[in-house]
Amino acid sequence: MKKVYITGVGQDKPGIVAAMTQVIANNSGNIEDSTMTILGSQFASIMVGTFPDDVDMDTIRREYMAVEQNIGLIVFVQELVDDSEHQRILVDAQPYIISVAGNDKTGITFEITRILARHQVNITDLNAQTIQGEEGPVYIMMVETLLPKDLNTSAFESELAKMGENLNVEITYHPVEHVAL
Repeated sequence: MKKVYITGVGQDKPGIVAAMTQVIANNSGNIEDSTMTILGSQFASIMVGTFPDDVDMDTIRREYMAVEQNIGLIVFVQELVDDSEHQRILVDAQPYIISVAGNDKTGITFEITRILARHQVNITDLNAQTIQGEEGPVYIMMVETLLPKDLNTSAFESELAKMGENLNVEITYHPVEHVAL
């Protein structure tokens, strides 16, 4: 089996998800992972699909070119060659949620993610938005992360607390609780 990244962005409209996933189904593929959302008025999708080894990448790309023309998306297709290092990171890390909330200002995402990068914390998902609060715009960010086993917890927590004070935002983090389905 071959793994393929497929991304699509464009003006939101009904039928985009069906068009994006039809190409996968037409080529005996399977979606392993996906994120699809609307940002402003734009649809954005990232999928990882697996396909039988005999499926030609040029065929998949041609079919997505038709989606681009018919639906008006920009689609990118790339075969994944080796993800063994990433799989090792997943096994050796602890999932945590970091939340940030406070008055909106420039640089919040950058400053928080810079701390995460410095401590080798892997971001697996980040959602942020600005909402209108009683005293003006309020920035809310939820970051799903993988904390390395060898994380210097006291230094990490200290940096987050100091940055929270500097930015005047509340920063909390807690382990992800696994839910049985």
